[in-house]
Amino acid sequence: MGKWHWHTGIHALLLFRAQCRPQEAVAAPPPFPMLNGTTGGFNLTNNSSTDRFLNPCTHKNFQPPLYQLDGLSIEKVFVTNESPAGRGYRASVNFNLTDVANNYSLSCTWGPRWDDEGEFWQTQDCMTVPAPVFNTSQTVTLLKLQPESLAMNKSADGPIRLARYWYCDTNGPYPQVYQSHVEITLNVTCPASGRADVASPCVVSNALAPDIKAQWQPTGPLPGTPRLDPKPTASVPAARGLSPPPARDCTDISFTHPDWDMSGFSFIQQEDQWEYRKAKLNVTLHSRASGARYFCRFGDDIVETVDGEMVALCTPLPDGSPNTSLKLTVHYLWQSRALIISEDWVCGDIDGRYSTNFTGTAYINVPTYHNSVSFVADPMTIHGSLQNFYRLTPSRIPGPSGSTNPGCTSRSLSVGDNLFSITKFLYQAANITASWPYYNPNPGQPDNTSHPHSRTLELEFRNEATGLISSCTFNDAALDNTTDRWWSCPFPQPPHTHTFPIHTIDTSIQFNRDSRKLVINQTWFCNDTQSATPFRFTGIGDTSYLPASPPLIAGSSNSTAYSVVCGSWSIFQFPIYCDITYSARWVSLGGHKDGRPGGEMGLRGQYVSQTKLPPNALTSPDPVPDRWSCTVSSLGHGPVVWTLQADEWMVFTSWFAPEKQRSGTVNTKLRFDLSSSVFEDRPGANRPIRAIGSYQPQVSWDDEGAVALTPWLRGFDPTRSYKSADRVVERRWYDPGWDFYEFLSWEVRLDVRTGYMELGHQWYCDDKNPERPIVFDAKWNGYVPLNCTYKFDGEGEHGVKCLPEGGKAVVTPTVDFWTETARIPDPTLVHDPNPSNIVANADHINN
Repeated sequence: MGKWHWHTGIHALLLFRAQCRPQEAVAAPPPFPMLNGTTGGFNLTNNSSTDRFLNPCTHKNFQPPLYQLDGLSIEKVFVTNESPAGRGYRASVNFNLTDVANNYSLSCTWGPRWDDEGEFWQTQDCMTVPAPVFNTSQTVTLLKLQPESLAMNKSADGPIRLARYWYCDTNGPYPQVYQSHVEITLNVTCPASGRADVASPCVVSNALAPDIKAQWQPTGPLPGTPRLDPKPTASVPAARGLSPPPARDCTDISFTHPDWDMSGFSFIQQEDQWEYRKAKLNVTLHSRASGARYFCRFGDDIVETVDGEMVALCTPLPDGSPNTSLKLTVHYLWQSRALIISEDWVCGDIDGRYSTNFTGTAYINVPTYHNSVSFVADPMTIHGSLQNFYRLTPSRIPGPSGSTNPGCTSRSLSVGDNLFSITKFLYQAANITASWPYYNPNPGQPDNTSHPHSRTLELEFRNEATGLISSCTFNDAALDNTTDRWWSCPFPQPPHTHTFPIHTIDTSIQFNRDSRKLVINQTWFCNDTQSATPFRFTGIGDTSYLPASPPLIAGSSNSTAYSVVCGSWSIFQFPIYCDITYSARWVSLGGHKDGRPGGEMGLRGQYVSQTKLPPNALTSPDPVPDRWSCTVSSLGHGPVVWTLQADEWMVFTSWFAPEKQRSGTVNTKLRFDLSSSVFEDRPGANRPIRAIGSYQPQVSWDDEGAVALTPWLRGFDPTRSYKSADRVVERRWYDPGWDFYEFLSWEVRLDVRTGYMELGHQWYCDDKNPERPIVFDAKWNGYVPLNCTYKFDGEGEHGVKCLPEGGKAVVTPTVDFWTETARIPDPTLVHDPNPSNIVANADHINN
């Protein structure tokens, strides 16, 4: 053996170490079908050029690589001006690596690069000789070395490493891969200094073995790779509608009002001694959910009892909807005056696509009083619960704030009394005038022009009918001048929109600073009469009806600050001094400086309109037709359906990128969106569960997880699960995988080789009872056929990009659900000490 002489002559010791695969595992690969260059996959045309060299994917005679190393040279170029701090040279490494078993060579040129660039894997430093046959879309060569370690005789800490991957198109969902690895350790001596911009050679002593065996891995999973054993996909019954379809869909009202309106209640019992055959019970029940009306009776020929309970015979009445009600049973306990109701009914959509069965029950002690003949009860509503598999007791719908305030209706109709009482009013607008260019963009020119500086309008008042206090603050620039604009002053509303109508208290105000005229326009509700007749009122009050000198007092003031630094002049940043004058106009209640003098200003109603509402409009309204309900969509619209889709890729194996890679393995990312049928009609747009998988924008993902997704290679682990970020703790991220508050979590794992996936998603619904929300846990497992192709994005990133066949996968999960016993926190409302972390309203993220 000879020597390579660069600077001083020493012997170089080359050590070749296997990386992963035991030596006895080396074997000739099985044959694979030839690739076609016309459709999909990894295009490699079978022509005379490729036939000159064997390919493990297409040639059965391909042998485990056996390398020979020659032409090794290492040089340092010392530089003086361009080097980063602490470095003064660039390094270059060149060598040839010939695969004598398969008759091709790799010509590798590394550098010139700074010494720390050896920490990365490089992807375009080795080319095949004589032609770039293997540098096709199906072959990847990675090279890594650290010249500083070589030069310091520490090559054992930083050897030359070379890895090759051959990806094969087997017309399957994901290509199979062959791989070889070699690791070379050298003893090198390099000069510590030299002439600038002149190559200074290093010296390596040569004691090379004639042939270097690579660590060879035929296609297939590595020994010890965890297995994700597929489970049978659960069968979900198909949706079934009613035939013929009903005239109305009672699904939503069943989840909202499983109630009965009771009337005509009377009970007669034996005066001296109780005898069932002499007792009589009559009651009429109207089901809010099914729409059916029943007349129920006990007595005469109907005397059946069960465990001491009277069993009434219930007959449907023709003015109800008996076709939706399947059965109604009524039991009565005469000692406690308790009425027990149970009804079975079915609801379906008017198009005949789906149907839902319900069972509702109620137990109530009927408040009765005795007339001269029998015990009777006033008409009333009996609130029930759903009992079959829903276990839901809808919460009572609260009426508008202040609607039951005593005297609400009478005060609203009283023309002579004050309608509103102003407890605070303050308007102020300030202008600023500077003797030098404080606002003027022309340096050196005097200004002396008045400019708007600040403005505010604050109002607090009480509605005398409802007793509610409203307060508003405005800072709009329109307040700098006289305006007749109307300003909305919203009253606080419940945090979430339910399917029943929310009767909002709407307020708007108008103010003219010159005339000091203030107008308040408000809509409110009253439901305080003995007959429980609800009303909606709209009233307008303004200061025009006050005496000539209303207690809204106007004024103005001026103040000047002298020799204030208000800018700088010229490149020398000379300070500019100016005199600044503040001019303020204000209108205040009682002339008080903060607009709250302690007294009140009353406003009589200039105009009050009233609208009589249906008896249950405020306390028990019907759901608004076609308004989206999370509960109804989850439980009453047939099986839940998921659509899995992605824009550019669902699975992306990054072969190499224009920038350096920090890992000797090949990373794979998983990302897709899940569109659920539950949320497809949600107001504001169909929002999918975004970025499910190992990779999410603005959320870090670890290399270990990315490696675990790459088939055939080291670290591949299809059993690894990927989970969503915590919806409360991680809400600071704009893309943690959710953007509406009902979302709870997702979890997924995928065997990229086969397309087998296990997917879970949790959400909850609280639109029927916020105190007892329903939690849904949906799971699906099965195969997502992948269509994988080689892609080059035009910016240097190459790799395997896979999408579901047809662009999307539609699956039907199984769904379990249960009722929680407490509210579930809304992450958009949870306090965060860092305001920058809080998303004001998740419904508006990335709309």
